[in-house]
Amino acid sequence: MKKTLLYISSLLLASMSFMACDDDFERIPEMFPEATIQANTTIAELKLNNWSDDRNYANEIGVNADGEHIVIKGRVVSSDESGNIYKNFVIDDGTSAITVSVNQKKLYQSYLRGQEVVIDVTGLHIGKYNGMLQLGAAEWYEAGKCYETTFMEEDVLKAHAQQNGLPDVSKIDTLTVTIPQLKEIMSNKDEFVKMTSRLVKFEGVYWEDAGKEFAGTANANRNLVDKEGNKILFRNSAYSTFSYDKIPYGAGDVVAILGVYGQDWQLTLIDKDGLMNFDPNAGPEDVPGMAKFKKVNAVQSGKQYIMVADNAKMAQPVSKNYGWLYVTDVTPTDDVVVVNESNAFTFISTDNGYNIQQADGRYLYMEGTFNSFQVGESIVEAAYWTVEPQANGTMKITNKVMNKWIQYSSSFTSFGAYDSDQEGSFYPVLYEKVEK
Repeated sequence: MKKTLLYISSLLLASMSFMACDDDFERIPEMFPEATIQANTTIAELKLNNWSDDRNYANEIGVNADGEHIVIKGRVVSSDESGNIYKNFVIDDGTSAITVSVNQKKLYQSYLRGQEVVIDVTGLHIGKYNGMLQLGAAEWYEAGKCYETTFMEEDVLKAHAQQNGLPDVSKIDTLTVTIPQLKEIMSNKDEFVKMTSRLVKFEGVYWEDAGKEFAGTANANRNLVDKEGNKILFRNSAYSTFSYDKIPYGAGDVVAILGVYGQDWQLTLIDKDGLMNFDPNAGPEDVPGMAKFKKVNAVQSGKQYIMVADNAKMAQPVSKNYGWLYVTDVTPTDDVVVVNESNAFTFISTDNGYNIQQADGRYLYMEGTFNSFQVGESIVEAAYWTVEPQANGTMKITNKVMNKWIQYSSSFTSFGAYDSDQEGSFYPVLYEKVEK
């Protein structure tokens, strides 16, 4: 966003200096748009006065208590140039922001970012489209047996809206927020109403789907995640100019329009300039919680390992008090796998063998005649294992009490421990966490 603002500002300065660079030329008269109507209502007041908890509705805006038309103003903070925003623009007056829904593409050509727009909203409709409050036109929603607020025609907007002055992107207001703050605001109606459509910034966040395309051939939802694991949803359009671009790895800052879909927040990137301070050289292991694991032929006490069978199936920890080690697919590259470190097991050497500890702190052990695993917070007699490297690079990991060894079963598509080699089974290969 900083690059965009500087770029637009430099263009404006260049154009102004060109107009006044030579006194020998006849001076071009200044023709700045000047609105003939003045705001008498803030955007926050308009939204709060027309709020309903209904998911879809459309109210025609009347006059104020003095019988005057209701007029708002705000500065355009969005742009549909990249194609990620569809048929709307957003204005903000400092008290709040509102989305203006218009049945027209390329609105950025008429309503530039930084342009102040004054709108006589009397006679327009305000309401929700699937939870999102906006200005627009009323349309019958048959499935919900109600009206909703959707696109107004462009000529209707032109009859109500006036531009005032030249665009000034330096006056665009961006709010720095956190994901927990936004979650908390949802329980405060007034603050929630005022926060919708604002231009917001998240700092030090990362993408859950880093490395994937923003959308590809179909619209896609992508989660933004903070360092504590809190998530918030972004909606990316398949028609955007960056649809096929890869989502960056690592942590950075993100600027976007804060919207609502249903009953949850949904954010929309204006363009890729809203992605800032991401390291272009970052890789999968630079995403918080992710780690690089390299194939090894021996075990060191205190190190973390993932178990992979048949070069494709990675064991996942037991989530309940007992169960199989279910799997997820991985693709090793040059004997390296990058996965979430929550899948790792720590092998701890003792005088009686190894204890195998999950990332949640619980230990694997066996009980009775079961071929599945038990997990507990304390170390019991059946929680000791031996580890024997095999000639083919796999490991035979045997429970000392039960004399059963860990295998991936192709039939059950999970890891268990058995007292004989199962047909179509594989011993695990261990990959050790590479410390940064």
